[in-house]
Amino acid sequence: MPTAREAILADSRGDLTGKTGPVYLDTLFNNLCRYAQSNYSYNATRVLGLTADMLLASPTGQRKTVDCGCLAAAFALMARENLGLADAGTECVGAGSWATKEHSKCFDNRIVGNVRTATAHFVTVSRCVFSTHAFARAAGRFFDPCLLTTYQTREQVITWKFEPAKPATDYYPILYRIAGDPSKLMIRIPDGAPQPFGFMSSFLQVETKDLDKAAYREAFGVDKPGWQMATKSVGGLLKAAGITAQWPNLR
Repeated sequence: MPTAREAILADSRGDLTGKTGPVYLDTLFNNLCRYAQSNYSYNATRVLGLTADMLLASPTGQRKTVDCGCLAAAFALMARENLGLADAGTECVGAGSWATKEHSKCFDNRIVGNVRTATAHFVTVSRCVFSTHAFARAAGRFFDPCLLTTYQTREQVITWKFEPAKPATDYYPILYRIAGDPSKLMIRIPDGAPQPFGFMSSFLQVETKDLDKAAYREAFGVDKPGWQMATKSVGGLLKAAGITAQWPNLR
C-alpha cells in the first residue's frame, strides 16, 4: 500500500513523479488538498504527537485527524524534499482573535465555521474565528491547504480583526468589537452550549445597536457609536438567539 506522500505525488490529475521547481507548486497544492479531502479530518486544536513526516509516511487510506499547522508543514516538507525548494516553510498569523471571510471552506466538509447570528446557522455564515492559523510559504506565495486557498500576502486570510473588551471587566474575553466596522459585535458563545464540529468555541455575531448602551461603555470604556438606544444585555442577546447557556456574572 503506498504512503500518503507517494499517493499525493502520483495523483492522476497532476503526476509529480520526478518533477521539481516552483512551477509545480500549484499542482502539489491541489494534489495535497484532494488527498486531505478524502483521508483527513480537521480539528482546530493542535493534534499532539503528529508531525508532517508521520502524516506523509502513513499508509494510504489510514484516516488521520490533522490541524492546520501539521497540514501546512506537510506541504512545505514536500515542497522542499520533492520539488527541491529549499526556502519552503510554514508561517502563522494571529496574536488575538480574528475571522476569515464569509463562506470559507475547509478540506473537511464537516467544518462549517464557528460564527452564527440570531437567525443564521454556522453553515450559512461559514466564517471561522481563530486566534492563530498556520499555512505554508514557498516561492514568495502562501498556501493554505486547510482552507483550500492560496494568498499573495500572509495577512490575506484575515477579514476581521477583533478588539476585545477591557481586561478588568466581566466582558473580557467574551465580547469583541470588529476593527473598522462599528456596526457589529461578536459574543463568545458559552462553553456549555453546543459547539460546531471541529471547534472548541464559537461566536454569535450581533448588531452593535442591539446591545445595551451601559454594557457597551463598561466593556470598551467608550460610548456606543451612533444614536441607537439600549435594547438587550449580552445575556439577553444570547437568549434571543436561542442560546440557553449563560456566562456567569453577566446581566
